[in-house]
Amino acid sequence: MRQDCNPVIAFGLLATTVALKAKTGRLKREDKDKLISSADVWCADLPDAQAAVVDFLEAVDAYPLFAGELLQSAARNLVPASTVLPDAAPALDAADRYAAAQGWATRKDCGHG
Repeated sequence: MRQDCNPVIAFGLLATTVALKAKTGRLKREDKDKLISSADVWCADLPDAQAAVVDFLEAVDAYPLFAGELLQSAARNLVPASTVLPDAAPALDAADRYAAAQGWATRKDCGHG
């Protein structure tokens, strides 16, 4: 396992890819195998991730859309929102300042003013 990556994010990206493949009917056996091995390597100490993989594998053949949605949801729930964007206010303030500087907030052709 690479030491310079966040294992939860790495697992989440792979899980999302596998989930989308399931939802679009393009899931292969090798995708399932990669999901299992990534959960074992990256999330061995996260029972929620392990359970999500088991639930996905049990449901995917009969209910691929449901199983894919379930896996995506589980992957999102592994990452606390505070990890991704601890405080949205500074980013939103910066976007507002940028829009004001560009004049977008007052332009009539943008539906404002």
